Amino acid sequence: MKLQIETIGTGKPLVLLHAFPLNQSMFSKVQIPGYKMILPNFPGFGSQENLEIYSFEKASDDLFETLNEFYIPSERMALGGISMGGYWAFEFLRKYPEKVSKLILISTRAGIDSPEGKMNRFDMIRKVEKEGIRYLPESLIPGLLGPPTLKFKPQIVGSVRKLIMMASSQGIVVTAQKCMAERRDQSGFLSQIQVPAW
Repeated sequence: MKLQIETIGTGKPLVLLHAFPLNQSMFSKVQIPGYKMILPNFPGFGSQENLEIYSFEKASDDLFETLNEFYIPSERMALGGISMGGYWAFEFLRKYPEKVSKLILISTRAGIDSPEGKMNRFDMIRKVEKEGIRYLPESLIPGLLGPPTLKFKPQIVGSVRKLIMMASSQGIVVTAQKCMAERRDQSGFLSQIQVPAW
């Protein structure tokens, strides 16, 4: 699958992988001098549909092929991921270490979900399959934004709500939750990382 990608700026390539349940637009106001920011959508987020069972391994293959064909065929890149994007970044680095020069991990972890955490993901899947995603903003925004932002910055709250509502149920939220619930435990991989990491 060719991934939907946007770019911002010029310079050395920096690929940023977005958080759940948002999309590439979460980085739209970020500019880093000297870097060309390459912003993929996880399949099914934003305007890219995906109606099949997916995995971070398959997402990494699709990202590798898309970058090589259209964006950075011969360059190494800095790779960053936030939350779900971090899970994706771990799997990409495991499969394609020769493509990555630096690793940036934000609000993510190498381990898998606790049994309770996995159960919560499948609870969300069942609820979304039954009700759709209209309830998600009110359910998820308090965990995505801090109390001062929630209280004093309604424009940011509104922007995050819009990003969440760009998701579809079957193609996006359900697929992503299954990916996260069934993701690989990367804890043992940490000692094998050979690039600078933050």
